[in-house]
Amino acid sequence: MPPAAPLLRHPAGIGARLACLALLLAAPLVGQARSANPHGELPNECTDCHSTESWAPLRTPLAYKHSTTGFDLAGGHADVACKLCHATLDFSREKGKSDCFACHELAFTRATRPSHAGFPTTCKTCHGVAAWQPATFDHDRTTFRLNGAHRTVDCVSCHREGYVATPADCIHCHQKEFAGARNPVHAGFATSCQDCHGVTAWQPATFDHNQTGFQLLGAHRTVECTLCHRTGYAGTPVECFSCHQNDFTSARNPVHSGFPTTCRECHGFTAWQPALFDHDNSGFPLSGAHRSTSCVNCHRTTYAGTPTDCLSCHQSDYNGASNPSHSGFPSACQDCHGVSAWQPATFDHNATGFQLSGAHRSVACTSCHRNGYAGTPSDCLSCHQSAYNSASNPSHSGFPTTCQNCHSVTAWQPASFDHNSTGFQLTGAHRSLACTTCHRNGYAGTPSDCFACHQSDYNGTRNPNHASAGFGTSCADCHGTNGWTPATFDHESSFPIASGRHQFPCSSCHVAAGNYNVFECILCHEHSQNETNSHHRGVGGYVYESRACYQCHPRGRE
Repeated sequence: MPPAAPLLRHPAGIGARLACLALLLAAPLVGQARSANPHGELPNECTDCHSTESWAPLRTPLAYKHSTTGFDLAGGHADVACKLCHATLDFSREKGKSDCFACHELAFTRATRPSHAGFPTTCKTCHGVAAWQPATFDHDRTTFRLNGAHRTVDCVSCHREGYVATPADCIHCHQKEFAGARNPVHAGFATSCQDCHGVTAWQPATFDHNQTGFQLLGAHRTVECTLCHRTGYAGTPVECFSCHQNDFTSARNPVHSGFPTTCRECHGFTAWQPALFDHDNSGFPLSGAHRSTSCVNCHRTTYAGTPTDCLSCHQSDYNGASNPSHSGFPSACQDCHGVSAWQPATFDHNATGFQLSGAHRSVACTSCHRNGYAGTPSDCLSCHQSAYNSASNPSHSGFPTTCQNCHSVTAWQPASFDHNSTGFQLTGAHRSLACTTCHRNGYAGTPSDCFACHQSDYNGTRNPNHASAGFGTSCADCHGTNGWTPATFDHESSFPIASGRHQFPCSSCHVAAGNYNVFECILCHEHSQNETNSHHRGVGGYVYESRACYQCHPRGRE
């Protein structure tokens, strides 16, 4: 038997050697040695666990490569005796019992701080391999992170009924504090404690009121909660009037009867007084004297539906006005009056379409507005009829009533008229003539031809006689506007007599006395008809007669 030799040399003595030998003798053949080994599937090398000094006590488990079993010995497991885990030393039956609870069940059941009743048996979650105490647990991995005072509180304070399915809401642990709160009483409060309380301590508590939709500003920050939340915290109204109705009804300066109940339009959050109201938001901005007047001066009856027209407040001023009297005036006071004071008043007459200039600026309003201010005519005659009728230099009878054609806005006199604008320009003696000299029958449709005014001059002229001479009535052909005489006639345009061979007296050609329509050419050109005829052979339409001569020789040349 090959193993016998080393056993005989066992230093522990004969007893140990005999015991070892007995084991070997009792063992089956080599091929069956492992199954007969009382240690189960451990290797046959006894020296892995036993020393040569003695069969017992066993050597430290580190002598055996325990990591090959799937259970690495670390911490307190490294020095513990094998039999503490392998009580029977029958390793085959104890195979697979590597969970902590298999060895530490007694420690688990006897634990009191805290009691492990209801704890999971995964000991390694809280305990390390160095020792059963102290134990640790990473609560952050449970979805409920421990912060503040939660870190030092005893576990059973929250886990009164065990550790499985412990609720994570605050009220579960803090119901007593919630029910016992007196400043303020929490009846009606939401049970979401974290809205007001931190994890450090139940007191002091804070609450972010801004998250409720009602921001606390000014005096609201320091007021007791129950002043607004008298009936509870659920459904508390947010309008000012619900808390300040007493202030509203007792107000006397001014009385708030008829006021809207939207307090914040006038009052701030600091205090009920002083109050401020932005009147500009009402559609009627306050300016000038309106800023300092008492509210009740305009709001005599109420504040709802107060009219915004001036007359509603200024009726007495309107009725009492005497300079000028406002009777018949429009009631749009702002057309003349400013917001600083009722006096002085101004009115932009230009905005009416009738611009005031000259003497119109200083005349009394009633001079034109005798019958009121509505529908006042803007033509001059409406105001100046008497001046028109009484005019004598010249008399205006027949004159047009467009006074502005001759008169200015400075004064009725002196008057001027731009005759050029009529299409008949006044020049020479026409400038100094009396208007009626030409306008005998009025000013409408007065003819502009000279003969209409100068017919008597035409008929009475004897040098030459214009009528018998058959002169035309276009006087301007010979006469100028400076005087009837001297007169000029442009004979050159009819027949040149100022130059050339025909510089003769008028009578040389105009042989019929006073009749300038008759003229003779053949009296000077008294060659025989035969001779004249011989010069005109082949000339079509030739006639030996003066007018025929003029037709062919209008300039007196061959």
